[in-house]
Amino acid sequence: VTGRLEGKIACITGAGSGLGRAIAERFATEGATIVAQDLRVESVEETVGLLPDGDHFAQGGDVADPEAVAAVFAAIDERFGRLDIQVNNAGVDKLPNDGFDRMLAGEGAQIRLMEHGAFTRMLEIHAGGTFACTQGAVGLMHDGGSVITMSSIAGIAGWGPVHYSAAKG
Repeated sequence: VTGRLEGKIACITGAGSGLGRAIAERFATEGATIVAQDLRVESVEETVGLLPDGDHFAQGGDVADPEAVAAVFAAIDERFGRLDIQVNNAGVDKLPNDGFDRMLAGEGAQIRLMEHGAFTRMLEIHAGGTFACTQGAVGLMHDGGSVITMSSIAGIAGWGPVHYSAAKG
């Protein structure tokens, strides 16, 4: 523990579990105040409960919903007046009606089985959510800051669900 993030305000999307939760825990251990954001409110509240003492808070909302994203950054502005670090981590790799399970069952190519809405929803979450959160974040980075966007080897290698690979590339 170095304290290298002491005094920094960090917003981490997708902080309700997995990598997002791990980032929140590590950043808080390094001294950052965490705004933990996730679609699943109960999960992100649990994440905040795991963090060391601090003025951390949980914020629910869908990163693909511009109004929900605006509410996240309005809450950050009201509480802290600034943001130092934005981690764009929120995402999913499967959606209902995306054809992935049917493809695995041998019914054909996923692109033929997928409903259009599943494809566009994936892009809204990954690309649209990253755009909206970055836009909101930089508006609060008055003296500079850092934006970290998580990607995936799937975006380079074309692994797994086609809509996920497209969104991560």
